[in-house]
Amino acid sequence: LGYTAEELRRMTHYDFVAHSREDIDSAVERVVQERRGFFGERKYRRKDGRVLDVEVSGTVIPYRGREVVCGVSRDITERKKAEEEKHRQARQAALRADVSATLAEGGGTLQGILQRCTESMVSHLDAAFARIWTLSEEVNVLELQASAGMYTRLDGAYSQIPVGNYKIGLIAQERHPYLINDISGDPRIHDKEWAKREGMAAFAGYPLIVEDRLVGVMAMFALKPLRKDTLEALASVADAIAQGIRRKRIGQELRESEERYRTLMEQSVEPIYLYDAETKQVLESNAAFRSLMGFSEEELLGMRIYDFIDHDRDNIDQHVRRSLKEKRRHIGER
Repeated sequence: LGYTAEELRRMTHYDFVAHSREDIDSAVERVVQERRGFFGERKYRRKDGRVLDVEVSGTVIPYRGREVVCGVSRDITERKKAEEEKHRQARQAALRADVSATLAEGGGTLQGILQRCTESMVSHLDAAFARIWTLSEEVNVLELQASAGMYTRLDGAYSQIPVGNYKIGLIAQERHPYLINDISGDPRIHDKEWAKREGMAAFAGYPLIVEDRLVGVMAMFALKPLRKDTLEALASVADAIAQGIRRKRIGQELRESEERYRTLMEQSVEPIYLYDAETKQVLESNAAFRSLMGFSEEELLGMRIYDFIDHDRDNIDQHVRRSLKEKRRHIGER
């Protein structure tokens, strides 16, 4: 403990056992009354203020004509650190597994997927609450998509954050992770009264980037200080979440593009057909094309373009190869 024998003789165990008096007295009383040993873990405070994890066994023994409580202590600080590190690694692995499984399933809406990701962050990283925003590039604004923990509502003051505003917007602008364990002294915390009232101690945020392109920000608040490995845990899932956002958006864009294409196909008075560049088989056609050719939709689906374009195959194949290679529109007569 760092004390001399003389110093310890002038002390009580309340002075170095880092627990409440009630907790200490209760343990001693059980040892005295039940006459059986005590075994457990305690925290001792050294003279220099450092706290040790200690394994203690206690029992009643005779001492100079009276009974006293004898406590035998064993320093397990390093063992506890190792156990805590192993526990953190296990939780980070569980976080990565949960997020990976959620993204791999890919079902449901983007909001639903991100909501499950924030729930995993709360569960495995001791977050008071966690949130994910996605970037709307048209207006350069971060839009809240998911929130888990103490707060689950998606509306309110922070539902839309311009890039560069508040701590979240600054993370998006700077594209760097941010960790603070003293919210009361952090100039980026906009509402310190709220943080004090709710007991918030720490904040961690991470930009979501795909191929140097920002797609969002994820962040969490905690009621106790966070270690740097929390940012490492966020980093371990940030890329996966960013990729998931990008894939979901591309899928949505493709679906919207397909819907526009189908509307164009069906409403156009111009004959339109779609065919596979490799097999030359007709994949789709509109009513105007079927009317022009005199084939039904079922008949056209079984045909190749060689069957109705009145040119030799080499001429047709050359035209297709040129279109694919140059990736531009070709206009001609057939």
